[in-house]
Amino acid sequence: MKLLLVNDDGYNKGGLPALIKVLEERGHEVWVSAPDGNRSAFSHSMNLTKPIVFTAFGKNKYYCSGTPSDCVLYSIRGNIFPSLPDLIISGINNGPNCSTDISYSGTCAAAREAIYQHVPAIALSQGTPGQFDDKYDYESCANWVADNLDKLKELTSLESFVNINFPNPFSEEVELGSIGFVKYPVGANIIKIDDNSFMMELKGEGEFGIDMKGRGKGDLELVHEGKIAINVISSLPALDEEMMKKARGLFS
Repeated sequence: MKLLLVNDDGYNKGGLPALIKVLEERGHEVWVSAPDGNRSAFSHSMNLTKPIVFTAFGKNKYYCSGTPSDCVLYSIRGNIFPSLPDLIISGINNGPNCSTDISYSGTCAAAREAIYQHVPAIALSQGTPGQFDDKYDYESCANWVADNLDKLKELTSLESFVNINFPNPFSEEVELGSIGFVKYPVGANIIKIDDNSFMMELKGEGEFGIDMKGRGKGDLELVHEGKIAINVISSLPALDEEMMKKARGLFS
């Protein structure tokens, strides 16, 4: 299979090196387009007013000055690689991308941009909230992906991408859940600069949680239970059908 790999941690960070190694060992044709440094929480931001610099670090492998979404957009529109890939894989991210995280995530945004460019995609992450370190077993995650690549490809479409969160430590147990609203234990410190200006910085305070609002068990809960959480995420923003019905009544 021809696979284009992307991430948001940087081309030599997170689980991307392990993913390259394992997928090439399994005989796949692996191409890479990844940021030159960390672009975590860049969401779907793109560079529209300045050029992007691409630098080769191997055959059909590049790092660039852009965002994760740029990596996909410019690679496809610029015909950087010999053909369109069969699948774009984003990750493996250092840390989870569960529920609300999906909106902030550069990892997930790259997979979403793949759909917008008419290429199926999956996004991969490992870890639990607050557990950002280098002690992840990315190689086990990469081997699981390689073992299940055909099944995962079957779940893809040009309407949605597959979002997979691996627990740490790694486990092969899989469960499908739902998505909800992650409760981030974040506050903000205000530091006065002068009479007209002040500086703010975020600080962690308390525990992460998730509010499912009656939707059942969420992906964050599954990862906490030591399970691989798989969700298929629509590439388009979702309409609130109940409020749309109300809007039709108000404006028709």
